[in-house]
Amino acid sequence: MTLEEQAAALPLDEIVALLVAQQEVAQQNAEWQRQVEWFKRQLFGRQSERRLREPDAQHLPLAGMLTPTAEPAAAPPPPTEPVKAYQRRGRSPSPAELPEERGLRFDPSVPVEVIELPTPGVAG
Repeated sequence: MTLEEQAAALPLDEIVALLVAQQEVAQQNAEWQRQVEWFKRQLFGRQSERRLREPDAQHLPLAGMLTPTAEPAAAPPPPTEPVKAYQRRGRSPSPAELPEERGLRFDPSVPVEVIELPTPGVAG
């Protein structure tokens, strides 16, 4: 079945609904085209950072202000200085890698005092 035959078989209200949907799609497409053009202007337009900037006529160039100093043709390289070598410390173990210590680290000679406090909400 061709598109013309399908269009001839559709009732009028479905044709109107299809035209309305096509118009909405066309408006959305036009909006997206405007957004793409705006992004292109932002990336490649006059304000873009990708362009080569021309020197400002009001600013003086720095190239000719400093006079070059005459260096001897066979200048010896600057002297080198020996640097003391060092070694890194070993990695300290993380708390997860340390052996697990169970119980208290006190011997039995340490006095222990137990203080019991009453809880008024649980007592009644």
